[in-house]
Amino acid sequence: MTLKDKVEIGEKLIKIGALFVVAVWAIWKFGAEFAIDARKPFLEKQLAFCIEASSAAALIAVTQVEDTYEENRETFLKLYYGPLAIVENSALAQAMVAYKNVLLPLDFDADRSKLNTPSIEIAHQCRDLVQGSWRYKAVE
Repeated sequence: MTLKDKVEIGEKLIKIGALFVVAVWAIWKFGAEFAIDARKPFLEKQLAFCIEASSAAALIAVTQVEDTYEENRETFLKLYYGPLAIVENSALAQAMVAYKNVLLPLDFDADRSKLNTPSIEIAHQCRDLVQGSWRYKAVE
């Protein structure tokens, strides 16, 4: 085998190796994107329920309009006992329970400022859940 033959074999092996690396990368990239696409309907519901729960909790805490308070209290409890429980993790569940435990004894005329911190905790847990689910890290 001549030096020229060895060089040609080496070039072919390099090309095959490069093609193999590109093929493995393409398969991995497709798989990662497919995994997100397959979970997208669930992730979108999770995001929507989180936004709705966080918004309801915040409005209950700060509104000065009784109808808004009642409507958002109903929304919060609906999410608590139903849809959000399907998509939440344990940290968000704990934040929701903590909020509900403060909320239930209160009525519109009560001092609702004690709901502020639990409301913010719901928002933070929603943020963490969604970032983890979408594999996204917000810039801090």
